[in-house]
Amino acid sequence: MKAFERLASRNGQIHLVMLGNYELSDPLEESVQKIILEHPRIHNIPWSKEPAPVYTVADILVLPSYREGFGNVALEGSAMELPVVASDIVGCREAVIHGETGLLVTRGDDIALEGVLEN
Repeated sequence: MKAFERLASRNGQIHLVMLGNYELSDPLEESVQKIILEHPRIHNIPWSKEPAPVYTVADILVLPSYREGFGNVALEGSAMELPVVASDIVGCREAVIHGETGLLVTRGDDIALEGVLEN
């Protein structure tokens, strides 16, 4: 969220589209939930069986996950011909080949994520 906020403060054209529901077993901090609800350029769309329409409005797929069983979202983004940036973690590493099918950034490193997204 921090990377998006900094990028958005410098570029009024950037929007964040979030697809899916919050995980009840691992809730977001209240401050993050507040940003998501109140930021005019964050669009939170509930989970859908048909994510393809959401991918069609995206310029890039970003998956800054802390844990993944398997990076299905990264594969879906690639299938929709989107550039993919994901966390360098198990699951995402199996779905993204760094420098070939996308880019991997260190988990939790919002500065690195911001740098990759800015370029």
